[in-house]
Formats: sequence, structure tokens, C-alpha cells
Amino acid sequence: MGVATALLPTKPGDRIKTDRRDARKLAELLRAGLLTPVRATTLEQEAARDLCRAREAAKGDEKRVKHRLSKFMLRRRLRWTLGRKMWTRAHLEWLRGRRLAHAPARRRHTPVMLMLNHCRGLGNILQMRCK
Repeated sequence: MGVATALLPTKPGDRIKTDRRDARKLAELLRAGLLTPVRATTLEQEAARDLCRAREAAKGDEKRVKHRLSKFMLRRRLRWTLGRKMWTRAHLEWLRGRRLAHAPARRRHTPVMLMLNHCRGLGNILQMRCK
């Protein structure tokens, strides 16, 4: 049996650590039924967790790219006024259709749009596999 060490009850002044004291304390806690049994995850469970972590990371990346893109557009005084909600299909089409006047702005806009498309696609793929 494995035991979750973080869930072991401890007294405020009990700081002396020796193997003998630890063994005695574990035996007492086991007799009292105060230990929380844990088990190691299987490879399949860990793979599923990794997939869900990757999905969460992709969603976080998507959120950061959206913030970057919206602030980029606001600095150029380009505001979405055609609808109420942002990041809808119509809003994304509007973003793709913006023709920026200055070359440096165009060079910045295109890669950010590509990053957004990549993050959205990756998040959708991982969402389907995470279920």
C-alpha cells in the first residue's frame, strides 16, 4: 500500500524526524485508519493526463495570442463594431480581411493570425482526443 505523505496528520510541534519515530507514527495511524491509500497511475492514465495537459496548454496559448492580436488591432485604432461578440466566424473573417497600411504592421499581423489558427486547430484536435 502506498500512502499520501501530504495527507498525514501532524501535530504543530512534532518536528523531530527519525526512522523509528516515523515507523511508530505510521503504525499508529494505520491502526487508527487515518492513512489515505494511494496507487501509482498506469501508463494509460498518465497518457490521458498528458493529453489533457497539452490541451490546456494549447487553450492558454490561444488565449495569449487572442490578447496579443486584439491589443495589436486596438493600437492601430481598428475596432470590431459589426457584431457584439469577438472571436466568432464573422470577427475572424474581419481580422483576416484587414489590409494594414504599413509594412511592419503587415509583417506582424500575418504571423499572429497564423499562430491563432494553429492554436485553435491544435486545441480542437486535442479536445476531440481528450474525451
